[in-house]
Amino acid sequence: MKWSLRVGRLFGIPLYVHFTFFLFLMWVAAESWRMGGSTGGALVEVLFMCALFGCVVLHELGHALTARRYGIATRDITLLPIGGVARPSPGPPLTFSLPASSCSSPSSPRAFSPSVMPAWKA
Repeated sequence: MKWSLRVGRLFGIPLYVHFTFFLFLMWVAAESWRMGGSTGGALVEVLFMCALFGCVVLHELGHALTARRYGIATRDITLLPIGGVARPSPGPPLTFSLPASSCSSPSSPRAFSPSVMPAWKA
């Protein structure tokens, strides 16, 4: 996706962050600082949003790995301020694989949620 920075690979799938995600983090920091006036509070808010988007990465990875199970490669995963996108490679449509990929991912962030909850309660 245009305007994206490659930040790594997960299971051989390139992971990108769109530049607007960084704008979003700057906005979160600015609003947190404006509301509380603390640099530390703004940093905590930004770290919380990064942890939350860690769940989004796991969610998209669930889609990508399920698609791989059915023989569909994933071009990349891109993080945006509104969520994430796992883009499948073009190929012939398969009747069962896409619904299976769509339904598999909602439970994948549960593995990550225990690390986010302490920050939420702080």
